[in-house]
Amino acid sequence: MAANSGATHSGSVESRWALALTVTEEIVNAAAAFRVGEGISAGAVTQKVNLPMMGELEVSLDLSIIAVTVTMSPEHNGRLHTAVRATGEVSFGAGSPMPALPGKPVVRADVLVPVRVELRPDGRFIAMLDLANAEVDALTLEAIEGANIDPDTLHAMGSMLFGSIGPDLFSGLTASMDTIGVELDPVQARPLVHIGVRSAPADIIVGDGTLTIGLPAVDAVEGHASVALRPGQHIGAGVSAGALTQIAYRVMEDSLGVPLPFDVELEPASSEVGARIRNRRLTDSPFIPDLRPGVRTAVAARLVGERIELSPREAWVELPFVPSFVNRFNRAIGSLASLAPVSTSVPATMDVPVGDGSTVGLAVTELAMRADGVSCVIDVVL
Repeated sequence: MAANSGATHSGSVESRWALALTVTEEIVNAAAAFRVGEGISAGAVTQKVNLPMMGELEVSLDLSIIAVTVTMSPEHNGRLHTAVRATGEVSFGAGSPMPALPGKPVVRADVLVPVRVELRPDGRFIAMLDLANAEVDALTLEAIEGANIDPDTLHAMGSMLFGSIGPDLFSGLTASMDTIGVELDPVQARPLVHIGVRSAPADIIVGDGTLTIGLPAVDAVEGHASVALRPGQHIGAGVSAGALTQIAYRVMEDSLGVPLPFDVELEPASSEVGARIRNRRLTDSPFIPDLRPGVRTAVAARLVGERIELSPREAWVELPFVPSFVNRFNRAIGSLASLAPVSTSVPATMDVPVGDGSTVGLAVTELAMRADGVSCVIDVVL
């Protein structure tokens, strides 16, 4: 199993996370370049404005986004600094005292965009860039295609054209664009509720080159999801111990097609995951002792090349209401399972379709297990 080479981000001390995800600046910009491709139409926008000494002026922009660059820094107060470059046509209304530009402009918008992630009380889940509440930091005319104009003149033209209308034009452009993110209805988001995510806004932490999203856990979920942070084209993912148990439940029930007739508890440790399997309790009364016998197992997991190897460490029967040495003896006998040359493996890589026949390659490159949860680092190949 690869060592965890990055620092661990535990989020705010007030929150325990059921699930956590970290993305790096590099992967966000690579994904943006992949999505933008040869350009994305931002739609046409027309605004009427009043400029000094020119009176009312109608400005129409029909732009295509050609590049998006995201910078992540704590100084942006939980927002993403996004530089959007666009080119297209700028025209002015009939009778305007201001002539059209001599070529297609290249416009740069520097915007601070909040990130919204929330499991709402009505069961809906949203994860999106909040363009409606984005703050325009600057709108600059960088160049005019086919025109050799010195930087000072370009700056003056851009200031005159966009100085007073930049925020309005950006609002118009974002209103014409599709939502950037996902929204799940209560049925689609139900798995998040089942694994113990609390109905609340997620913790959003923007660090130096990283964005961490932590989904708060309900009180009944044990452990805490933490993620590994390191630079590169990677994603870090973390699952709390309690959420891991619920995920295992859902996977097994979906595989069998019926509810499980027994309880399963998973207990991650430094290099393995233990499990306790017991029949369901007939009563939840705290005044009645839990005397259920159980089957205890432990499986070690490690990365071997492009596969995750799973091998047994122990399997034994835990008996209630017996002297402790009996269960210690059972466990000692059960640990002989680790001597058996039995193991299996699952792929650590997969290709995910993203539409238009394209795929994104994912590969688990680091795997770490602790008592409070499991985390991994995933390399992304676009």
